[in-house]
Amino acid sequence: MSNYPDHRIFGFDELNRLRANLYNGPGHPEAGVMYSWVWASTSSQLAYKLAGQWEQPLNEDEFDVLEQLEASNGEASPFTAEVKIDCEECGGTGVDPGGLNAYEPEDCRVCHGAKRMTITRNDLWEAFAITSGQSDRPIERQHLTAMDAYSRQVLNAYAGKLVAA
Repeated sequence: MSNYPDHRIFGFDELNRLRANLYNGPGHPEAGVMYSWVWASTSSQLAYKLAGQWEQPLNEDEFDVLEQLEASNGEASPFTAEVKIDCEECGGTGVDPGGLNAYEPEDCRVCHGAKRMTITRNDLWEAFAITSGQSDRPIERQHLTAMDAYSRQVLNAYAGKLVAA
């Protein structure tokens, strides 16, 4: 176990599983750097993994936050949106790039000739990936907006806990 207190950020991964990002705490030579993450299907499993594998047991408030996240999992996230983009397989041509017949091109196997595909973007997840160096995508306004909204939610949740106590 580290001599420096770590901090964690809870949320969902791209497969909609509960996730805890683990960051170096203050006083560490690389403070604020994400060094790992843990995911699980339920809050109990995530708490077990954090305590067992990382020697970082959850306190009662953190477990409450995880249970609230788990309960809200079925609700639409304000950080996700379905976006239509050019098909990545055919480059937006609608034609199979590996087709053998140049005179009668085959439809793209991914978009089936539609030239476009629908993806689900999670601006918050992308923002975390960009800031932690796991993505070389440029930061955009929607990433900053998602980070701001998420920070406000976390602060409001903790402020509500303090008022209730």
